[in-house]
Amino acid sequence: MASPRFRCPVSYKKRNGQLSLGAHEFDWTLDGAEQPELRIPYSAVKAQAQNKSEKVILKVSLWAQNGQPEVNHNFTFLSTNAAKDRQKVIETLAYHISQRSGTGSGPPSASGTPQHPGAGVPKGGTLSAEERQIRLAILQDNKELGELFKTLVLSNLISEEDFWATRQHLMTYQKWQKNQKKGVLGTIADVRPTDSDGSDMKFKITDDVIASILAQFPPVRKAYEANVPNKMTKETFMRKYLESKFYQRNRGPGSSGSDAFFAQYEEEEDDDYAVHPKRAKYESSHLLLDLAAQTEDHLETGNRPDTTMRAGGVRSSLPLIRQFNRVSEGVLKANIKPSSTQTKEPTADEVYLRSTELDDLRPAEGPIAKALEIADATKYFQSQVGLSTSTPVERQQLNASQLLRTFSKAVQNWEPILSKTAVSRASGDSILQQLNTLTKKRKRDYQRNRALSSTVAKDAMALHAAAKELLHNYWSAITEKDTEKLTRIVTVLQDILDKARNFDKDSRDGPNNVSKSAAFKAMQDSVERAIRLHKKRRVEDRHRFLSI
Repeated sequence: MASPRFRCPVSYKKRNGQLSLGAHEFDWTLDGAEQPELRIPYSAVKAQAQNKSEKVILKVSLWAQNGQPEVNHNFTFLSTNAAKDRQKVIETLAYHISQRSGTGSGPPSASGTPQHPGAGVPKGGTLSAEERQIRLAILQDNKELGELFKTLVLSNLISEEDFWATRQHLMTYQKWQKNQKKGVLGTIADVRPTDSDGSDMKFKITDDVIASILAQFPPVRKAYEANVPNKMTKETFMRKYLESKFYQRNRGPGSSGSDAFFAQYEEEEDDDYAVHPKRAKYESSHLLLDLAAQTEDHLETGNRPDTTMRAGGVRSSLPLIRQFNRVSEGVLKANIKPSSTQTKEPTADEVYLRSTELDDLRPAEGPIAKALEIADATKYFQSQVGLSTSTPVERQQLNASQLLRTFSKAVQNWEPILSKTAVSRASGDSILQQLNTLTKKRKRDYQRNRALSSTVAKDAMALHAAAKELLHNYWSAITEKDTEKLTRIVTVLQDILDKARNFDKDSRDGPNNVSKSAAFKAMQDSVERAIRLHKKRRVEDRHRFLSI
């Protein structure tokens, strides 16, 4: 057996052992045993995930086999450099997953030789593990894009760099989604006691629960970092947390605990147990002071500073004051109706503009329009009607040209009489019913004769996507003057054009016998134009070479 490329101490199912990475598989061997207890080929790995708590754990998910559900294995790294060991394993598994999905850029080894030249490594160098995972996630989320990647990149028709050059927005969005931090779930941080024996209560606290508690309460996080595990154990610390106000505040007003332990880690603005940004002091001052004013505005209180309303004078009363403020705000919001309009306070620019702008400098605004005062609207519309009236057309057998001339003459001599206009409701309902019947009939005929089957529609969409991607790379290669790439793309475009023509022929032979050429007309025209241009350029290059 070949020597492993990497080995590190790992705990599996609460038993210590060694995790070894080989060329085609990785295995776990129990300490003291000679043969590995667990062997997993790289091709069987479906996905991997890592935790964010204290323990360095890696979760490996395997593909489902023979109708069985997928299997998960959890490995806990035990060495002093556990994070680095886990990262090494993650990069190795990510490389093999990407190679199987077609997004690999080269093994994480010293040689760095890619297995798919021309479609694996971009010209700028090897990809990082993060970029490989982002590309793999995009292909897994978008199945159509994954099929297009297999058709074009894995067949060495275009390079991976050209494929992702037009999809930088997808990579940017996927990277942004990956870096988003999820908020703390209240259901995780809210620890509730389980079944108790007698008067003692039992709590089940996991690493995820501890992580959510530390993220929700900054004072608890500071105390945890300062005391665990040097000064006290994790169990002792969580016992103090359950006895403190951070946990008891959700249990009701009657419960209380010892808070002297966490008091030294609290800050001034942590009364609500959340980090608030410190706001800059704002001093309001009016820039337009009336120096000619004679009225004093401080006769009752004087001009001495008012010290009776200084905030924070009594530290112990701040939580009670803030609680009353929150309750009062909730009562006011509940009583204010949504329909009531609130007056908008003018901004500083508006105040200064009204104070400094002169009336003589404002442009005169005249009335936009004058209202038309009509005593009787019926007489007004009747007065607009001329004396001439339309001559009724006799019902007789007329051809199309005579009927058109008669209708045109009637329309030219027709003038509206809005006061006497009436629409028969029965006629309108009859016309609407006829239109609905015709629409339903046409829809049924279209679905029966014109609609594509799911298989045919899927093949047509794949053909369109491949042609679009190749045409984009073709016109880009023309500007770069890459002759070899142009020849390779034109060959594939000719194959796609033949497939489109055969596709239309096969669809005619089906049960509906309907031509689908209209669906490929625009694509065929674009492909034929690119092929004609390529042939023309080759002829010009040949003549230019012969003339030399």
